Amino acid sequence: PGCRETCPGNNVLIPYPFGIGRDCAINETYVVTCNHSSNTTSSKPYLSKLNLEVLNVSLSSQTITVRTPVPQTCAGQANNTRWNSSDLSGSPFFYSKDDNKLMLFGCGNALLNQDHDHQVLSECTSTCNISRSITGCYGINCCTTSIPFYINKYILNYAITEFNNSCASAFLADQRWTPKRFSDLFIQRSLESVPVVLSWTLQRSDIRAIPGCSQSNRPLELESGKIYSQQCECETYGTDTFAIGINPYLDDECYYGELYREYFD
Repeated sequence: PGCRETCPGNNVLIPYPFGIGRDCAINETYVVTCNHSSNTTSSKPYLSKLNLEVLNVSLSSQTITVRTPVPQTCAGQANNTRWNSSDLSGSPFFYSKDDNKLMLFGCGNALLNQDHDHQVLSECTSTCNISRSITGCYGINCCTTSIPFYINKYILNYAITEFNNSCASAFLADQRWTPKRFSDLFIQRSLESVPVVLSWTLQRSDIRAIPGCSQSNRPLELESGKIYSQQCECETYGTDTFAIGINPYLDDECYYGELYREYFD
């Protein structure tokens, strides 16, 4: 009660267990703050502990989409680039294996490594053809591939092929994200950020006391093995809980949601 669901001037919904302000979140790692831009009354939601802008929160898939910067190298600069991601270690968040892809725009080779041992997790290579019209990411001027595990940090290493004043960018991005125009990317210098999807996890102790919460386990495959995150569902509706618009993480929401549906059915 009394908790805002959006930041002023912004339409991104922040549902519980996340919350705007410490008293509105399930714990401090789920706290969202509203950051105001200069010369405007609007604000943007940020995960307070990680300082990442929030673009979307999904209760059903237990994901939160955030904005991440894009490293870029252009012809005439260093051919080899190394970039470190935001470190999620010690938090309940992981870069999602199922919802993200490694992408390289431009010509060259990109490697995604685990930080602790530099093991290559994913790699893609693209070739140059400035005269060809590019309508998708299929290995010419752009390549994409999946990642094999949920990870809490990574290193991007990529080398570009100098060709006709081209630029290259390598990054992890939401599987559903595509640029508005592929043809612009080969020589563009303006791609500053992309959406990336984080999986959020809860412990049994986080949700044990929520009335009406039927707990289920959701496995996450890490390089070191599987871990399990807890998820709430209403006992009556199971996996349909989220499809009918009930937030089972709120006290008595399952009970009152069921009464509401019975009344209007």
